[in-house]
Amino acid sequence: MAQNNSSPVTLLPASVAAAVPRAVYTWFATCEYLPTGVAVSFEDLPPNDPGICLSTVQSPAYAARYILGGYRAEYRFRVIYRILPSDSGDMLDAVELLGNLAAWCEDTIPPEITGAVNVKINRTSDATILVAYDDGSSDYAVSLSMTWEVF
Repeated sequence: MAQNNSSPVTLLPASVAAAVPRAVYTWFATCEYLPTGVAVSFEDLPPNDPGICLSTVQSPAYAARYILGGYRAEYRFRVIYRILPSDSGDMLDAVELLGNLAAWCEDTIPPEITGAVNVKINRTSDATILVAYDDGSSDYAVSLSMTWEVF
């Protein structure tokens, strides 16, 4: 019989868990690659219009705890881009845009988290189609992970 070696996820305190997505969203809204005229939101996309949103994949959680009380934490999130494609070129443009947004996230000084050091953001998936709807709109997404330490 196979053993399950995964340990349960322990979430950060509610005050930190609420502050991290807000900091990431505020920081992300400054990205130079965001298309002009496209709404940027948190966890919400317009039903019939193009839009970009940040979506939490997993609330901020402890990745490791240190003996002297510090910790390493992780916040996993997605950037989702809803488009109304008219052809394959639009779909490829969406993938390219998400790739540029993810690269910006990896290469730009990340958001400030109180007490955090060694903040890093890494892509955990390539940009790809998430879902195609009957109305012709499509959602594309790229997944990212932000890690940091508090001592």
